[in-house]
Amino acid sequence: LFAGALGNGNAGSVKISATDKVRFDGVGNNGNSSGIVNSVGPGGVGNSGEIDISTGSLEFTNGARVSTETFGEGHAGGVKITATDIVRFDGIGSNDLSSGIFSSVGIEAVGDGGDIGISTGSLKVTNGAQLSANTLGKGNAGDVRITVTDAVRFNGVGSNRQSSGVFSRVLSGAVGNGGDIEINTGFLEITNGAVTSASTFGEGNSGGVRITASDRVRFDGVGSKGASSGAFSSVQPGAAGNGGDIEINTGSLEITNGAVISASTFGEGNSGGARITASDRVRFDGVGSNGASSGVFSQVNQGAVGDGGMIQITAGSLFLTDAFISSQSLGTGKAGDISIDTRQNLETNRSSIQTTTLSGDGGNINLWVGDILLLRDNSQIATTAGIAGAGGDGGDIIINAEFVVAVPREDSDISANAFNGRGGNITITTQGIFGLQFRVSLTPLSDITASSEFGLNGEFQLNLLSPVDVTQGLSELPADTVTSELNQSCQAGGSQSAGSFINTGRGGLPPDPTEPLGSSDLWEDVQLPKKASTDTTDLPTTTSGKLIEAQGWIVNQTGQIELVAQLPATTSQWGCSLR
Repeated sequence: LFAGALGNGNAGSVKISATDKVRFDGVGNNGNSSGIVNSVGPGGVGNSGEIDISTGSLEFTNGARVSTETFGEGHAGGVKITATDIVRFDGIGSNDLSSGIFSSVGIEAVGDGGDIGISTGSLKVTNGAQLSANTLGKGNAGDVRITVTDAVRFNGVGSNRQSSGVFSRVLSGAVGNGGDIEINTGFLEITNGAVTSASTFGEGNSGGVRITASDRVRFDGVGSKGASSGAFSSVQPGAAGNGGDIEINTGSLEITNGAVISASTFGEGNSGGARITASDRVRFDGVGSNGASSGVFSQVNQGAVGDGGMIQITAGSLFLTDAFISSQSLGTGKAGDISIDTRQNLETNRSSIQTTTLSGDGGNINLWVGDILLLRDNSQIATTAGIAGAGGDGGDIIINAEFVVAVPREDSDISANAFNGRGGNITITTQGIFGLQFRVSLTPLSDITASSEFGLNGEFQLNLLSPVDVTQGLSELPADTVTSELNQSCQAGGSQSAGSFINTGRGGLPPDPTEPLGSSDLWEDVQLPKKASTDTTDLPTTTSGKLIEAQGWIVNQTGQIELVAQLPATTSQWGCSLR
């Protein structure tokens, strides 16, 4: 389906409405892909039209494509897809082209690329298929916006070695900015070499990547050609412009088996940053088949001129195993800072959180940990400046954690070091540090160091929080014992037997409510040995001879407690009672 403008004037639009299904498939004998094309041709002056598809489900397979483009003077049109069920792009055609949607500004064109918008129940982009907005001419690339209620899945690499995924690019020779990539969904999965990527190879800034997933985001594995799955923002060699930021907001995030989040610059410009916000947990775990560890990094590569971007992670908890969080400058510029905030634990196992510079100042590391910061098995928290032997001060490390814990013989370190510049400062505020010790230089043990090879050492400051005061809220009891307020005017006497209370155990209830009370848990009312007789002649009685139960107690002249009965007024001998 084709709509175009080869002269002066705008191209028409293409609109498809299908209640059930739309499907485009394959490549014809003439080598052309099946699909929809809307373009402004070379020499044309005008805008290309819009492509609008509304359906139940949509499939583009085996090289079929949707393409909106401008090769003349004018803007490329946008692509809008609405599907109630599923949208699927899959595979490579016999002409070696990927299935997908493509919005582009051609090499000689002057104009902006069109936006790509997809709204559906679920989206699958697999086996080299792509959603791509590019500019090769003088103009900005379009944005890619994806809204999916259920799940988005990008998977695999095609036979043409192209990764499945979403792309926004300012290509070589272009003058313009890249578009943004926005994904809103419940669950996002990017696996086996698939990517989301915003980059610039020309003169202009790359776009950003923004992902919002209410449930979970998962990046996993390496593709068949050795490419890591992940999210990327880059300024490529020869480019002049800044990289865009990568932002992820989700319930939980998993980056495993060599997958990465990467913001980098190889050209003239600052790299973007990475911001991750997860209400539950973030996990980086494992090494991919290409030998790369899972992680997130901001990097100024060798030969680049620019500063590294900041890495920020806010989560319920953070776990790293055979993984890294790294901000690095190997060119001319500073490494970006790293800031991590967890409500619960931050645990590292054979992993590192580090900033490194070749010649400039090291980035800072700030950690706020609600519970335990745990370093295991040669884990590192480190800022290092001037690894080439040049100048540069080490970055500072600030740690606030309930407890900081390491195993002494596992060589896990917290260090802020430099070569010719000043070593960074380390400040730790905690209830306690276990397994780590401050030393002048690194040892095979777990250390805290703030040193410089040839410059001034940094400083280490430990702020131990006050222990919890368990006496808070308690009332002070009086020092004097409480005396009995018995009526001393009526003393026990006569020949009546004295009684006593004896505590025969610690008291309390049995551990199981189904068990009977033990004898050791009872109070016993025992007669004195000299009166241990069954004779009841001396016990208090009424005129009818009925025995009277004890109703009160008094302290006699020897200090003993005696039980007394409350009799009618006519028997005043037993009339004593508690006031």
